[in-house]
Amino acid sequence: MDEMKAISDSDNEVIADLRRIIGVQNTAEIVKQCGGAFLYIPLMKSLVKEERDKAIYSDYLSGTSYKDIALKYSLAVATVRDIINKERKSKND
Repeated sequence: MDEMKAISDSDNEVIADLRRIIGVQNTAEIVKQCGGAFLYIPLMKSLVKEERDKAIYSDYLSGTSYKDIALKYSLAVATVRDIINKERKSKND
Protein backbone atom coordinates (compact mmCIF):
# COMPACT_ATOMS: atom_id res chain seq x y z
CA MET A 1 0.00 0.00 0.00
CA ASP A 2 1.28 3.46 -0.88
CA GLU A 3 2.13 5.79 2.06
CA MET A 4 -0.24 8.57 0.99
CA LYS A 5 -3.09 6.10 0.64
CA ALA A 6 -2.29 4.67 4.09
CA ILE A 7 -2.48 8.20 5.57
CA SER A 8 -5.64 9.03 3.60
CA ASP A 9 -7.41 5.83 4.60
CA SER A 10 -6.28 5.63 8.22
CA ASP A 11 -8.99 5.40 10.89
CA ASN A 12 -6.47 6.34 13.59
CA GLU A 13 -7.97 9.29 15.50
CA VAL A 14 -4.68 11.23 15.76
CA ILE A 15 -3.90 10.73 12.08
CA ALA A 16 -7.44 11.75 11.13
CA ASP A 17 -7.13 14.97 13.20
CA LEU A 18 -3.75 15.81 11.69
CA ARG A 19 -5.01 15.05 8.21
CA ARG A 20 -7.98 17.37 8.74
CA ILE A 21 -5.87 20.20 10.18
CA ILE A 22 -2.70 20.10 8.07
CA GLY A 23 -3.50 17.83 5.14
CA VAL A 24 -2.33 14.42 3.96
CA GLN A 25 1.14 15.47 2.74
CA ASN A 26 2.09 17.27 5.98
CA THR A 27 0.66 14.43 8.06
CA ALA A 28 2.82 11.97 6.16
CA GLU A 29 5.88 14.14 6.80
CA ILE A 30 5.16 14.28 10.54
CA VAL A 31 4.68 10.50 10.64
CA LYS A 32 8.02 10.02 8.83
CA GLN A 33 9.88 12.44 11.12
CA CYS A 34 8.19 11.68 14.46
CA GLY A 35 6.42 8.34 14.06
CA GLY A 36 6.57 6.25 17.21
CA ALA A 37 7.85 9.14 19.34
CA PHE A 38 6.01 10.94 22.08
CA LEU A 39 5.36 14.44 20.76
CA TYR A 40 4.51 17.19 23.25
CA ILE A 41 2.85 20.27 21.81
CA PRO A 42 2.63 23.13 24.30
CA LEU A 43 -0.53 25.10 24.88
CA MET A 44 -0.86 28.36 22.98
CA LYS A 45 -1.15 30.10 26.34
CA SER A 46 2.36 28.89 27.26
CA LEU A 47 3.84 30.07 23.98
CA VAL A 48 2.25 33.49 24.37
CA LYS A 49 3.54 33.72 27.95
CA GLU A 50 7.08 32.86 26.81
CA GLU A 51 6.99 35.68 24.25
CA ARG A 52 5.57 38.11 26.82
CA ASP A 53 8.32 37.24 29.29
CA LYS A 54 11.00 37.81 26.62
CA ALA A 55 9.45 41.18 25.81
CA ILE A 56 9.40 42.10 29.51
CA TYR A 57 13.09 41.23 29.81
CA SER A 58 13.87 43.23 26.69
CA ASP A 59 12.02 46.24 28.14
CA TYR A 60 14.02 45.84 31.34
CA LEU A 61 17.32 45.69 29.43
CA SER A 62 16.40 48.87 27.57
CA GLY A 63 16.02 50.68 30.88
CA THR A 64 12.27 50.59 31.49
CA SER A 65 11.44 50.61 35.20
CA TYR A 66 9.76 47.69 36.93
CA LYS A 67 6.75 49.89 37.63
CA ASP A 68 6.36 50.94 33.97
CA ILE A 69 6.74 47.35 32.79
CA ALA A 70 4.12 46.24 35.32
CA LEU A 71 1.71 48.89 34.04
CA LYS A 72 2.39 48.01 30.39
CA TYR A 73 1.64 44.30 30.90
CA SER A 74 -0.99 44.66 33.66
CA LEU A 75 1.13 42.74 36.15
CA ALA A 76 2.21 43.27 39.72
CA VAL A 77 5.71 44.70 40.18
CA ALA A 78 6.66 41.54 42.12
CA THR A 79 5.61 39.41 39.15
CA VAL A 80 7.71 41.54 36.80
CA ARG A 81 10.70 41.09 39.13
CA ASP A 82 10.17 37.32 39.16
CA ILE A 83 9.95 37.19 35.36
CA ILE A 84 13.09 39.30 34.94
CA ASN A 85 15.00 37.16 37.44
CA LYS A 86 13.88 33.98 35.67
CA GLU A 87 14.86 35.38 32.26
CA ARG A 88 18.22 36.62 33.60
CA LYS A 89 18.93 33.18 35.08
CA SER A 90 18.03 31.40 31.83
CA LYS A 91 20.42 33.67 29.89
CA ASN A 92 23.27 32.88 32.30
CA ASP A 93 22.81 29.08 32.26
